[in-house]
Amino acid sequence: HMVYVQEKAQYYPANEVPEGSTVLDISGTELRRRLAEGLEIPEWFSFPQVVAELRRTRPARSKQGFTVFFTGLSGSGKSTIA
Repeated sequence: HMVYVQEKAQYYPANEVPEGSTVLDISGTELRRRLAEGLEIPEWFSFPQVVAELRRTRPARSKQGFTVFFTGLSGSGKSTIA
């Protein structure tokens, strides 16, 4: 997989990183967690436009809506609750 080498400000295959370099990496799981919780995505990770699109299509939980489906027999109070 690819990793970001801080001193070179570019990505390298993990097995070709120059010795003694500072390697920065975010896993897919960590990216999804940061998106879900509305946390910062480091600028070295991706272009700002890409991060903005990911945030638009995957909003934080606090900004997501939800649906409740009421099921039951006629006259059981579903509409009264809604």
